[in-house]
Amino acid sequence: MKLIKFPKHTIKLWHDVFDAKYNKYDNGRLSIEYVSESSGSTGFLTVDVENEPLGDGEFFVNTWHQNAPLAVEALKTGLFVDTGKRTTPISVEIEVWKFKKQVVEITKPSEIDTSKHFFNSIWQHSETETVARNIVLISEWNGDEWKPFTWEQYKDMCKHKVSNGEYGELTSMAKTGHLDHNKKTNTFAPNIRFVAEVSKWKKA
Repeated sequence: MKLIKFPKHTIKLWHDVFDAKYNKYDNGRLSIEYVSESSGSTGFLTVDVENEPLGDGEFFVNTWHQNAPLAVEALKTGLFVDTGKRTTPISVEIEVWKFKKQVVEITKPSEIDTSKHFFNSIWQHSETETVARNIVLISEWNGDEWKPFTWEQYKDMCKHKVSNGEYGELTSMAKTGHLDHNKKTNTFAPNIRFVAEVSKWKKA
């Protein structure tokens, strides 16, 4: 199973700010809803149309009646493109959109084989490779998600005696762009580059 990393974004509409929320319809197709945290107002960009074909990465958009302004603002974000395709299974014409840039497929921590050392990685350093493997393990134990963690959480979740040198490896990985490091909170977070590298050890 893979997760999809969709772009976070907001739109301004009706003197309100709406955050994009991604989900799936019962048939597995993409659902995009805009939610205002302040007013509680919601609106769906997408609409589910049964038995109508879609290409890879495409979705149906509700652009009619009161939903038209929402669709206009969503398109202004530059994240989406109108494919020009149309379907009319009901009394209105339904547009087909897709993301302007391909969304990134992200391997889950549990899909990575941690039974072996990450030899011949981009880091070319056994201590760094060991820490990378530890990050995968604690991410799997922590809800099977690539969540941010502190140094204290790293030490608590690792099942071996952690050395101070491992903190140095974390900061080194942040310097090479394979971990995001929030210095204010001193948290580390696996990013796309990290996941792409450890995905070389994805289970068959």
